[in-house]
Amino acid sequence: MKKVILLIIVAALLYNCGSDLSYEQQLKNYTSLVKKADSISLAKDYKKAEDYATKAIEITDTLAPALLSRGNIRLKLKKWDESIDDFDKVIEIEGNKSLAHKGLAIAKLASDDEDDFLESINIYLNYHNSDVQSHELRAEYYSKNDYNKAIEDYSYCINAVPLNSSYYLKRGNLYTLNNQEKLGIKDYQSYIQLNPNKNNDEILYKRGTLNLKVNKPKEAVIDFLKIKNPNSRPLTFSLLGDSYYQLGNYHEAIKFYSTYIRLFPSASDIIEKRGLSFQKMGELNKAESDIKKSAMLKWKNKGFFQKYWLFILYLIFFAMTYIIISIFNTEEYDGKKAKKAYMFFFVTGIVGGHYLYVKSYIRYTLYFILLSVLVYNSIYSIISFYNYKYILWNDILDVGKNKYILYIIVILFALDLLSLSYLVYSSNQKVRFSVSKDLPEKRQQEITDLETATKQIKRNLQILDV
Repeated sequence: MKKVILLIIVAALLYNCGSDLSYEQQLKNYTSLVKKADSISLAKDYKKAEDYATKAIEITDTLAPALLSRGNIRLKLKKWDESIDDFDKVIEIEGNKSLAHKGLAIAKLASDDEDDFLESINIYLNYHNSDVQSHELRAEYYSKNDYNKAIEDYSYCINAVPLNSSYYLKRGNLYTLNNQEKLGIKDYQSYIQLNPNKNNDEILYKRGTLNLKVNKPKEAVIDFLKIKNPNSRPLTFSLLGDSYYQLGNYHEAIKFYSTYIRLFPSASDIIEKRGLSFQKMGELNKAESDIKKSAMLKWKNKGFFQKYWLFILYLIFFAMTYIIISIFNTEEYDGKKAKKAYMFFFVTGIVGGHYLYVKSYIRYTLYFILLSVLVYNSIYSIISFYNYKYILWNDILDVGKNKYILYIIVILFALDLLSLSYLVYSSNQKVRFSVSKDLPEKRQQEITDLETATKQIKRNLQILDV
C-alpha cells in the first residue's frame, strides 16, 4: 500500500515538473541515469558518476535510489558533509530500515562524529545484522575504547567467514590488549594455519611474546626460532634469552643475550640479565662485571634528583632530628643524666643525638661531616646494588676513602660508649662553673654600683648644708 501511495506521489510530481516527457519516460530516464552512475562508480570514475546521479536527482529528489547512489559516490570522493546530506534525505524517504544508515555511519566516522556513527551503525545492524562488513566496521570503532565489544563483533565476522584470516589476526590483537593471552595465542595459531606460505614473522613474534608472558617458555622458543629474519626484530634475541632463562638453560640464555648486546652495547637491562645468567652458572666474576656495567649505564642516564634524592633525604632527616633533639634537650644546671645520654646514644646515635644532648658541638660537627661524606660516596652503590648484597658492601668500601671513614666512625662510637658518662659529667661541670663564675662577678658589680650611688648622695647632702 505504501509503495502504491509513493508511486502516485512521484507520478504527480513528475507530471507537475512541466516536462514534455511522459511519466513513464521520465522514470525510465531516472532509472537509466542511476544505473549509469553505479556502473561508472564501479569503474572508479567517481566524479563522472556523481554527475549522472545528480542528473537523476534533478528529475526528482523524492526517490531514494539516486540519492543513495550519489551518497555512496561522495563517500569515495571524501565529500563527507555532502554524502551525509544525501543519506539523511534517503532515510527521510525510507525510514530506519534504509541501507543509507550504513553510508551515514561511514561518513560520520570519517568526519570524527563518532557518537552519531555508533547510533547509525547500530540502527543499520538492527535491521541488517547479517552484514559482516558493518560488524567489522563497528569492531574497528570499538577497538579504540571497548575491547570486549570489538571482540564480539570480530567473533561474529569469524563465524560468518571462518576462512578470513584477517579477523583472527585482529581479534588476536584485541585479546592481547585485553590481557587474554591464551585466546590471543589461539587466534594467532589460526591465522598462521590459514596462511602457511606467508611470511609470518610478525605473528610468530607476537605469539612467542604471549607464550613467554603466560609462562610457556618452551613454546616461546619454538615460535622465536621459526622467525626467518630475526635481525629485523632484534628484540627476538633478547626474548629468546628470557625464554631459555625461564627454562633454566642459562648457557643458551647467555648466547642470545650476547647477540643482542653486540647489536645494542648500551642495553643495560639485557646486560644485567646476562649477569644474572652468569650468576646462576656460578661464574660470579662475569656476573659482577655485567651487573656493574649495567648499573653504570643506568646511572649515566639518570637525572640529578634521580641520582641524589637519597642524599637529599638524608640531609633533611639529619636537619629535622637536630631541630627535634634541640627542642627537647632543655635540662638546666646540673641536669644531664648518664642514663639519658646512653638512651640518646642507642636511639639517635646514628644522627649524633648523644653529642647534642651533652652539647659537644665540635664532635657533632666532625661526625656530621664524616657521615655525610660516607653517605654521598655510597649513594651510587646503594641505589645500584641494593638487590645484590654481595656486591653492595664491597662496592661501598671500594669508593674513595669510605673504608677509612667507616673505621673512624666506628672508633668514635666505641670511644663514645666508653666515655659518655664522663662527657655528661664534663657538660654539667661546665654549666656549674659558668654559673658559679658569673654569680660573684654580678654581685661585685652590684656592690660597686651601690657604693657609687652612696657617695653621690653624700655629695648632694654636703652641697645642701652649705
